[in-house]
Amino acid sequence: MRARSRLTGGAAQALVTVRGELVQTVRMGFDVQVLLVFVKPPNEHVMSALDHVFGTATHALGTKTAVVTEHVSVANEADAIAFVRSLVADALPAGAKIAEISATPA
Repeated sequence: MRARSRLTGGAAQALVTVRGELVQTVRMGFDVQVLLVFVKPPNEHVMSALDHVFGTATHALGTKTAVVTEHVSVANEADAIAFVRSLVADALPAGAKIAEISATPA
């Protein structure tokens, strides 16, 4: 038995092949959501830059928070969170912090 992965409809799937026959398709990966807190409400330029880097970046006007979401195609939730945490840390403007991070299977 061997496994391989492919992208279908934006989500990664593991395809398991036994004796040359596809017998099972298993979804894998996580959507990781990160709550960010800024020193002051982020401007349009900051939000545009975050949206360019991550799958989505949303912000309620006038608040000092934003949420970025990124899909990660790995089997382990802790690995997905650690990977996205490092990406977000590299993209954060000065003074901004990660307040919360969570992952949901996708």
